[in-house]
Amino acid sequence: MKNFPEHAKQPHMKLEAEIVSRVIGMALKMDMAVSVFDGEEYAVSRSRDRKKIEEECFATDETTFRLFDSNNVYAGFVQFIHGNSGHVISDYSAKPLIEQLVAPAVAYSESKGW
Repeated sequence: MKNFPEHAKQPHMKLEAEIVSRVIGMALKMDMAVSVFDGEEYAVSRSRDRKKIEEECFATDETTFRLFDSNNVYAGFVQFIHGNSGHVISDYSAKPLIEQLVAPAVAYSESKGW
């Protein structure tokens, strides 16, 4: 979370940043590579570098992670719409691996009343 842009560290964005950070953490724990699409371009491609991934989150009002498994095979996506607080996760692939990846972040959001 420390590498997110400054505007993502503001108090009203804290919950969103924590949720996105949890998704990144789970992806890396699951040995997944992350491509970061900011709505205009892929700012990061197939990276396992948390710092690079975080630096490109929140660049626009929407961020999409394209995720690749440990064999570098496309596994699915997670889409974030920024400004929605606890509902920052807007959509994701309905695949067991991606559902496992987002489950802790969704549970955290729900524990905060969202």
